[in-house]
Amino acid sequence: MTPEFLINLGEMWFAHIRIRPLPAAEGEANRRVALRLASHITDQLNENFSLVPGKRWYEPLVHYGMGDDDAPPSYENLVSSFARSGDGGQADARAILGWMEGEIDFENLTADQQIFAVITHLAETGRGMAPRGSGLAQFLDQIINAPNRNRARYLWRNITRHYSPALKYDQDTRNFVPDSSSSESDYDSGSYSDDYGSSSGYDGEESSGSGLASEDGTADGTSGLSDLMDAAEEELGGAVAGGDLATLAEVALL
Repeated sequence: MTPEFLINLGEMWFAHIRIRPLPAAEGEANRRVALRLASHITDQLNENFSLVPGKRWYEPLVHYGMGDDDAPPSYENLVSSFARSGDGGQADARAILGWMEGEIDFENLTADQQIFAVITHLAETGRGMAPRGSGLAQFLDQIINAPNRNRARYLWRNITRHYSPALKYDQDTRNFVPDSSSSESDYDSGSYSDDYGSSSGYDGEESSGSGLASEDGTADGTSGLSDLMDAAEEELGGAVAGGDLATLAEVALL
């Protein structure tokens, strides 16, 4: 999986879930639509990964190789693992940045490095915090060029001071409350108060967010999204305009 591939999937979530409000009264239906889109995105991912709505149903969270009832991985756990490395996590930063720059294949990353890559490029883009402009590359470069392993460890352990999306994502993972009785989990919509910017691709170009991307970056999966939209329209009693993927599902301003 390439950075552009994951970013495009994140833009799909951002366009169809985050940015266009539906009536608050439709909150339960909105959650079901978010679950359907999360399942559709999961189908595009490496078999070890899945995407789920968070407790605030419009927040995408990444799962890795575990049951739906387990808490998703967090930055806190990932950076602790990186910082415990003998070099303070400099090799981890070098590998992740190498993948971002097209020098390393995703399959050659360690499990923790892969999880970090998917969270920062898919989930954060879905939240409106695409890698370009977030300071992620600069943060990794600081770690790579740290004068010693202690400084590298310090930077990893203080990631939220240098890479702000990490704080909000960890807040959501701590608030994650799965419902083991149903795959249509009942997530509390919570209070929408976060301030997110617009979503853009890794190359800094604005994206429409419509259509899933294949591994080579071409549009794919639109027929599946049309089916998903039709199901959403029926679920919402016609609240979603037929034929308009951009209004598939929206954020409820509760």
